[in-house]
Amino acid sequence: MSQWYAIRSATRQEARAESGLRELGVSFYMPRETRWQRLERPRDGKDKVKIERPLWPGYIFGLLTDKQIPKVLAVDAVHNLVGFTNSRGERRPFPIPAAAVHKIQADEAAGTFDKTKRIGDEYRPAIGDQVRVTKGTFTGYLATVLELVGEGKKARIMLHGLGGGAMPLEVTHIMPEPKKAAA
Repeated sequence: MSQWYAIRSATRQEARAESGLRELGVSFYMPRETRWQRLERPRDGKDKVKIERPLWPGYIFGLLTDKQIPKVLAVDAVHNLVGFTNSRGERRPFPIPAAAVHKIQADEAAGTFDKTKRIGDEYRPAIGDQVRVTKGTFTGYLATVLELVGEGKKARIMLHGLGGGAMPLEVTHIMPEPKKAAA
């Protein structure tokens, strides 16, 4: 039976580890994020470019059978599997729940790890919308949109849940809060 495991690769050597896993025929997944990177010398009038890089450098999820584990550990650029040492002093890999890996895959597909997107890219809030903050100190907090700022690229929100009070805040990274179905 196959289970997901976190494979620890050499940092910045994930591509080598992926190549070795591919040669073994192992199913694997490495979450990636998209970011802006500043250029030392602007090209074509641009001072930054989009890059894709590992979300968690040095970690790749592998869907492995017990027989594949020793082969994976022999792959160039693979250090070990994330695990624990049991009471007998034996090192054991720690399986990752499939639901957790599937959630990360769904989040990546939804653009959650795309740091190049702003409010205007997909979602334009309206005054009164219930939203959730997606980046910064208040990530995860529920808020209400009070007004739009800067051509709708920022929103002034009323943040809820701070000791029963509310706090106005200006943000660029929010997503709509799904409406709850009536019971």
